[in-house]
Amino acid sequence: MNSFTSNHDCFVVLPATGSIYATQISFQNLLRQIKEKDPAAAAEISYLQIENKLTVKISSYKKSDLNYSEYTDIQQGKHFFSINLENMVVSQLIERLAKLLNWLLKIDKHRFKATIEVVNNRLRIGINETQANVQAAAPSVKPEKLLLIDGSNLLHIGYFATKANALRNSEGIYTNGVFVFTRTLLNLVKQLQPTHLAVCWDKEGSNTFRKALYPSYKAHRNKKDEELVQQLSTTRVMLAKMNVTQFESEMYEADDLIGTLSQRWSNEKKKPCYIASNDQDLYQLLDSNIAQVTQKKGQTLIFGKKQFENEFGILPENWIDIKGLLGDKSDNIPGVKGVGEKACYPLIQLYGSIDMLYRKLDELQEGDFKRYYLPLLNGKEEAFLSKTLATIVTNVPEVVNEGLDTLKLNINKKSMLQEFHRLQFKTLLQQIQQGAYRVS
Repeated sequence: MNSFTSNHDCFVVLPATGSIYATQISFQNLLRQIKEKDPAAAAEISYLQIENKLTVKISSYKKSDLNYSEYTDIQQGKHFFSINLENMVVSQLIERLAKLLNWLLKIDKHRFKATIEVVNNRLRIGINETQANVQAAAPSVKPEKLLLIDGSNLLHIGYFATKANALRNSEGIYTNGVFVFTRTLLNLVKQLQPTHLAVCWDKEGSNTFRKALYPSYKAHRNKKDEELVQQLSTTRVMLAKMNVTQFESEMYEADDLIGTLSQRWSNEKKKPCYIASNDQDLYQLLDSNIAQVTQKKGQTLIFGKKQFENEFGILPENWIDIKGLLGDKSDNIPGVKGVGEKACYPLIQLYGSIDMLYRKLDELQEGDFKRYYLPLLNGKEEAFLSKTLATIVTNVPEVVNEGLDTLKLNINKKSMLQEFHRLQFKTLLQQIQQGAYRVS
């Protein structure tokens, strides 16, 4: 099989409500995306159940070099439509999705609802009659989800990714970072469909408790570009006009605000919470309800507790123990000199935490880790200091008693469009007009 020259991802987030109409729209959208690709290319289908997200990866293999199975059948019945997705090329997939869509379009969207599942490479759409209500149909209730955005992190990523081609509107306001931030925000709302939303910020120039504890904390960081500082202010003004809830603190960082809100949501609501940030410090917050969402090469990736445990071989709450030993150069957290990644992961896997490691430190004088005994003994103070600096606070006073229902997503569309016009976000305005984003 020849190596592919390029690949593309097409995807849809399938409706959680089971709406026939929304299901039709989803498959129309997926079909439109796939038709733009090479009909002879290979199609690889994956399904993310937690997000009800169906992704088709298009790999540009030559059709003549592929050995596809002929078992690509379709099963149709009165109440279901089923497609085998294994070993597809794009042309085959288009043909089968078109048949599925035609079948869906014939179904009464008011009387029936759809159930969607992918099991053993088979996509199955089931149709069930809705329960009639003599008085009125009960409105569908959207499952509660909280999206927490690390505002400083996302804006920094957008700013530095586009710094070489900095944009300004006609008023001379820099907008390149604001534009990327806004586009990411709209995409996250579209893909994750949160019911609640908040953006958390680091307060510029504040002296947090970590700096009071360790004056060298983040002391090596350079002064922010003036263009970036201006865009931090511009973004916050825009979000305020959009009616998006925002938080900051004098004594705590955005991570602490996110930690407090996410833990409360997980404990009180016991519903999904997504943290949008590329900052790995937030891994320590992951649990059965909390996942982290990152942006990589234009894709939205969801990293949950199970993925973390599979990758690192420890529990999320032990991430601070790893930080205690390794430190963190980006935050100027010292760690223990002489103890690197090769040792810290097996040590924490073996002892469970820094606390237990130091209780049993004498055991290290013999055995596989004896070379780390003296570095650990001499670096004990730095280890516990580093762990404290790396630990996210989950009881920040500013938000520990905040009513979670105040975070309900309720974007002011009129004000948002006015801001987009002022900032001259022509592409976003055009996409909103075309229905790419649901913002009302």
